[in-house]
Amino acid sequence: PKCGNPVLNSDVFCSRCGTTL
Repeated sequence: PKCGNPVLNSDVFCSRCGTTL
């Protein structure tokens, strides 16, 4: 899933983007 930044691919970052790992 693309959250925007692969480096910041954390649960919190993905939650803000609306995507989950």
